[in-house]
Amino acid sequence: MNIVEILNLGFGGLAFLLAFMAYRLLLNKQVREESKEYFKAIYFYMAFSLALGVLAFTAPHIPKLLEHEPNPLMEAMIISAQNRSPLSTDFVESQVEKMTKAHNERLKSLYEQRSIEHRKLSTASTSDAEVREIEKSIRKTEQQIRQENMDLSHKIRDLKSLL
Repeated sequence: MNIVEILNLGFGGLAFLLAFMAYRLLLNKQVREESKEYFKAIYFYMAFSLALGVLAFTAPHIPKLLEHEPNPLMEAMIISAQNRSPLSTDFVESQVEKMTKAHNERLKSLYEQRSIEHRKLSTASTSDAEVREIEKSIRKTEQQIRQENMDLSHKIRDLKSLL
């Protein structure tokens, strides 16, 4: 068995080598009686090497799981910084339009949620505790609406400052 050739296989070869060494330790110690702690250590070592083996076989697939689409705004900002030129007005306007559209979708959802809570409140024949919970939920939704509006105005202001 050539250890160098096994290690040339990379992480998978290392994991295999460690698992094989654990197997050899167990095989050698079966003849002699040893303490339970010794066997626990060998089994721990074997589990560790098997975990490395699983990692070795899944590692090539991890980058694919982490891939994401590039953010066009970030890409444009990087190019703008490299060229030391401001972003184009058309690009900034299109980004503002996209942000506003997404913002309006989020607001639509929040307004629907608030409307449902108001209907619950008006038709409720519930206890005071339930009414307080519904009112608390309405206040929380209204706070989220205000926060969304503030966030959008800050993002637009920051984006337009790049011109």
